[in-house]
Amino acid sequence: MADRGVVSLGRGKKSVALVLILTVCGLVAASCSSPTVTMGSGRATGVTALGPDLTITTYVSTTTWTTTCREPTIPTGIPKTPITECPGITIPTVKVHRPNPYDPGYHTVGQLVHDSFFVFVGVLAGTPSCTPGAAANCYQSISVQRDIGGIDPRIGIGVPVVEVTAAKLTPATTYVFFWGVQAQPRAVCIVGGVRGVMAYDAATNTVTRLDSSTDSRIPRSQTLGQLQSEIQQVEAATARAPEELPPAQVCSSSATGVPAS
Repeated sequence: MADRGVVSLGRGKKSVALVLILTVCGLVAASCSSPTVTMGSGRATGVTALGPDLTITTYVSTTTWTTTCREPTIPTGIPKTPITECPGITIPTVKVHRPNPYDPGYHTVGQLVHDSFFVFVGVLAGTPSCTPGAAANCYQSISVQRDIGGIDPRIGIGVPVVEVTAAKLTPATTYVFFWGVQAQPRAVCIVGGVRGVMAYDAATNTVTRLDSSTDSRIPRSQTLGQLQSEIQQVEAATARAPEELPPAQVCSSSATGVPAS
């Protein structure tokens, strides 16, 4: 269970999507084509305020390229060279100087979304699963009910039991999870610890923060629709941002607020 959430996710959300495109192209090179890709150059141009609870950095979009793997139509009898593979694609990157130890605070929905791989409504399982020979390496699985942001990895999803305990989550109960993936060292987690999981009441369609932070700019309670709308605003505003390097240590104890087990 511990490794299922990180084995095939790659460097980041953009990289995963790109790998899927390239994999398909590699398998059917003579007839596949990828869409035009437009990404940011990595030069920060300022900030965009999307309301009192969200401020994000914006990037100028100057890098555009088209990748095509479609064999052109050529009249019968004219020699042609078959296409054997797709041309390479390079994702723009920007070097980020992060605080060490890493702890962005997660005071806004924007900060939670920025470090999340997948945001969803899910039901916490009742029984933890532990890796043989590593009693402390135990994970609680989650049944995804609804995707509200990020990329669904289409794999079994779980979070460390120590984070479940710290947030005082109840098995068989529904929550909104901001789920994070860390490349090195490999890990999955609730982004921000208790700050990245919220109670969900299906009867009233209400999402409620579980943390006791006094400086959070996230409403204590709001509708699921309001939360999803803000998540979509963040994703739309950052869709063309370059990939940040080095990757953030989103699952470190300093970021989650939960001591390493």
